[in-house]
Amino acid sequence: MSNENVIYNPYYGDNLCNLLANSIVEKIKSVDPKLYVNISVTNVNSFFMTCGETEYTEPLDITEIFNSVMENVPEPLKLIVKVFDLISYNTKRVPNTILYSEQFSKYKKTLSENFTKYSEILKLNKKECYTNIKCFNTDVYIESISNINEVKLPKGYIDWKPNTKVFKSSPIFGKDLYSEKYIYMLFRYIAHTLFEAGLCNIVKLSVNTNNPVDQLYWENVNFEIDSEYFLASQKWTKSLVLDIFNFEVNKVIEDLNLKVYDFANELLHENDNYPWLKNDKLNDIVLV
Repeated sequence: MSNENVIYNPYYGDNLCNLLANSIVEKIKSVDPKLYVNISVTNVNSFFMTCGETEYTEPLDITEIFNSVMENVPEPLKLIVKVFDLISYNTKRVPNTILYSEQFSKYKKTLSENFTKYSEILKLNKKECYTNIKCFNTDVYIESISNINEVKLPKGYIDWKPNTKVFKSSPIFGKDLYSEKYIYMLFRYIAHTLFEAGLCNIVKLSVNTNNPVDQLYWENVNFEIDSEYFLASQKWTKSLVLDIFNFEVNKVIEDLNLKVYDFANELLHENDNYPWLKNDKLNDIVLV
C-alpha cells in the first residue's frame, strides 16, 4: 500500500510505545544528555513493561512519566497506565558495535511524515465510532460520517475495539544521543543536502563501526552510500559526504541542536522545523 493512501496514527501500537520510551529518555536527558540510556517499552495490553538499562542512578517514577504522555492521547486510545519497571539503573555504558542503515527518497515521504493528523480525524467521528488502525485505503468512504461532516474518510474506519496484539518500541526512541540515534539524525541531514543539491533522488546510507561513539571520526568510520540515481559517481559522492559532514557525535549534536530537540516530534510532527532541514552545506558542493 502506498504512503499516499495512508492515515498515520502516532498514538497507537508501536508508535505509542515509541512515545513512551522517548518520554523516559527525555526525562533523563533533561538531567544530563550524556547519561547512558538503552531501554524499551512493551505494551502487552493489560500493562506496560519497561526493560533495558541506564546510567541514571535513582529509579524513575515511570507511571508519572507515562501519565504525562497519556494526557495528550485522544480518546479512545488513552490507556490506564500500569507499569512493570524492569530497567537496570546505575549501569555504565559498554562500547558496542554500531550498525545502522536507512534508505531515503526525495519524493516519497515516510509513513509518519505523510499523515493526516489523527486528532483532526477524531473530531469528525460520531461518538460511538473511532479509528484505531494506522493504515487505510482511501478508495472507499464511510457514508454516514462523510455526509454529516462533508469530509471523506477512508476505508478501514472501524469501531474501536481492544487489540490483543503486543507492541514494542523501536530501538532509536529508547536510546540516548551518544548511540546510533545521532546517526539517525545525521543521515537525514546528509540525505536532505544531497537531494537539495540535485545529486540524487534516492539514497541508501549505512555505517558500521566497532569504535566507541565518542571516538568516531570520518577517518575510522565504515560509511557506505549507494543509489542508482547519482548525478556524479558513487565514489565522488561518498568522498564529498565524508569531506563536508562531520561524524563526530558532539559536533553533530551541536550543529543540529539535538540536546534540546524532543524526538517525540519524529512521531507527532507538531513542529516542521526539523533539525536536519539545513542547507548550510550546499555552498561546499562544487561539481567538477
